[in-house]
Amino acid sequence: MKKIYFDHSATTPVDKDVSKNFGNPSSIHSFGQKAMTGVDQARAQAAKFLNCKPDEIVFTSGSTEANNLAINGVVKAINKRNKAAKKLHIITSVIEHDSVLEPIAGLEREGFEVTHLSVKSNGVIDPEEFKKAIKENTVLVSIMYVNSEVGSIQPIREIGKIIKKINDNKLKTWQNREPNERGDKPELIYFHTDATQAANFLSCDT
Repeated sequence: MKKIYFDHSATTPVDKDVSKNFGNPSSIHSFGQKAMTGVDQARAQAAKFLNCKPDEIVFTSGSTEANNLAINGVVKAINKRNKAAKKLHIITSVIEHDSVLEPIAGLEREGFEVTHLSVKSNGVIDPEEFKKAIKENTVLVSIMYVNSEVGSIQPIREIGKIIKKINDNKLKTWQNREPNERGDKPELIYFHTDATQAANFLSCDT
């Protein structure tokens, strides 16, 4: 009986073209230099697609590392910048992947405030509930685009618009103050979404 592997959503076999160019990109030998060229080209392509700078593209070993890096990186960087002067707030949903829920749970144990949004019977977040959950100290929202278990598609475009409006208002209020009354630039809300698979179907240029 011929066996066919279908579980690509969990682990995908290495592409033949990738294996042909295998090498340590940090090495000076020909294998490494060829791999480095490939990495640089991939970084430039991703940056062009996302309308950002190449040095803003970070490659990781997979989604778990990427989610942990994004969530912990954003929250802890803001906390350090504020010298832990106030408790920061994070918003996520109850149906996120463990690679999102676990680092957020870790931050909650460290004293950060977390709101877990519920979902409707169709597995989708209510944007109005999301809007009500936002606080003055909210710094991160982490909502996946498509749920990997039930397939529900979250309204991330609408969520993004809500966040952008709040951030724009914060900046406008700050800029309209007299220079000697402005103080530090306000902390904006960062939006983290696990949506790599949607890259060809959803505009990434914000």
